Amino acid sequence: MQTKLWMAGLAAFLATPLPALAADSSEVAEAKEVAKEAASAGADAAVDQLSLVTQFFTADRLGAYALNGIRIFILLLVVFFIWRLGRFFIRRIMRQQRRGASAAGGVQLTTAGHLIESIFNYFIIFISIMGILSIIGFDIRGLVASAGLAGVLIAFVSQSIIKDWVSGLFTLIERNYDVGDRILAAGHEGEVLSIGMRSTVLRTDYGETVYIPNGLIDVVVNFSKYPNIVFLDVPVSCSYRNAEVRAALEAVCETFNAYVQPNENLYSPAEVLDIAAFEPGRALWRLTFASGNLSHWTHGRQLRVMIKDEFDRRGLTLAYDQMVIREATGPRTEASADREKAKEGH
Repeated sequence: MQTKLWMAGLAAFLATPLPALAADSSEVAEAKEVAKEAASAGADAAVDQLSLVTQFFTADRLGAYALNGIRIFILLLVVFFIWRLGRFFIRRIMRQQRRGASAAGGVQLTTAGHLIESIFNYFIIFISIMGILSIIGFDIRGLVASAGLAGVLIAFVSQSIIKDWVSGLFTLIERNYDVGDRILAAGHEGEVLSIGMRSTVLRTDYGETVYIPNGLIDVVVNFSKYPNIVFLDVPVSCSYRNAEVRAALEAVCETFNAYVQPNENLYSPAEVLDIAAFEPGRALWRLTFASGNLSHWTHGRQLRVMIKDEFDRRGLTLAYDQMVIREATGPRTEASADREKAKEGH
């Protein structure tokens, strides 16, 4: 029953005229025309896109693509060969440098080798990218110019840091000094504690830790590479005979050599080199010996003690600067008598 009523109502609704819709039949026609125009424009655009795409797959362009692919492949092959060859030489050089280095120096050389390899890898990647862009027709002149300008600006801003890094890199490669050596650099003397890419750390004789930027190290004096040659001048009065003084100094050298010779740090025995210079009232007799790092101070002190002992045994005196104060003499007064009595009382 309900279904029949629903069907009857739907039939009555469809049979009822729709004046609004009938009145807008012209708008429907316009909508159809607009739809046709839009469909035509879309079809034309699709055809243009398809024709544009097909232009990239013509026979000439496919040949150019294949040729560019071959060029890129050859470029990558050459770059790969250069990369392998450069890495081989870098590792070989660093391996040779590490053979005679200490444990700490070997670690630092290994770090420097990794840094050099990283720089070399970035350089190879940059060259590869520039080559590929050039092959596919991209104008890299502007990009290279921009990169060069950026590099100049960065280098100008951080020139001191770059200078320190470059100096540290060459220091690690050339090994002018190593960890544990005693050097004089930038006005500071001490033992090398560490060598980094940025700075070199020294420990002075007073226990001070000095950090020296590698860019400030221009001249280095290394006291550990070779034995230290020591010259010791002994001031002796000119009133003594030369033979007497020579005999005393040769006896001192003989005693010193017999005492210190077993020590491996004495590389050359002490000997007399005659008179080195004349000064007012005295002559400077020169002794010399070669000693190891830091041992020359100990040997010099020992030799001075032996010289003093030998001169005392022989009745000789060293001619050193003295200040002699003499009391003025004059007529005896009551004040001077009182001072003499006071001295006698003490």
